Amino acid sequence: MNARQLEIFHAVMRSGTITGAASFLGISQPAVSKAMHAIERRVGFKLLRPVKGRLYPTPEAQRLLPDADRIMSELSAFERLTGEVKAGGAGLVRVVASSSCAAALLPAAAAAFLKANPEAVKGFLRATVKGLKDVAADPELGVKAALAFEPLLNADIERERLRVAMGCCIVTDTVRKKGFGEVDKDRLQKVIEIITKAYNLQRQPALAEVYDGSYLPSAQDRMLK
Repeated sequence: MNARQLEIFHAVMRSGTITGAASFLGISQPAVSKAMHAIERRVGFKLLRPVKGRLYPTPEAQRLLPDADRIMSELSAFERLTGEVKAGGAGLVRVVASSSCAAALLPAAAAAFLKANPEAVKGFLRATVKGLKDVAADPELGVKAALAFEPLLNADIERERLRVAMGCCIVTDTVRKKGFGEVDKDRLQKVIEIITKAYNLQRQPALAEVYDGSYLPSAQDRMLK
């Protein structure tokens, strides 16, 4: 099954009808039907069966659907990535430094990078917020991602670690009210004052120097569902 055939198969499965798939793909119903027949010949088994004048997915088609979902999602992500690369909004940044050098140099370097690459920062934050929302909706996704990165981890331990982190630090009251990325500005201002006094800083940083929400996705896109 090639990429175009996969797209058509996925559209048929998700829309539930040939008509719906044709409308979604912007092609004719006969073209979808012809493509589905070609796919069935290629895979060697039936994907749709007629029942009282309607077509329903076969068990074999249902078995293929989860992987089709995953591949189509990855293709969409790849397409977005190519657009970001074309626009200069994607890249790889690695930072390696001792703690003393990082404390002295990283703030200025980060500020310069932010100014020179605002779209890259916005893209990073979009991806971060999406990942947080996905894991909040289905924590098992986070466990699977951790195991994919490091197969030696214990799934039950990671599941419990994530449960604790969700409850205390990730899905907070502020996140529930305002979405990911937003802060309680009054609370942050108090924290700035405390740190300024505790470390005897020469001056107290302004709130705008510590937090800038202009790079975040829209409020709607940051909200839990």
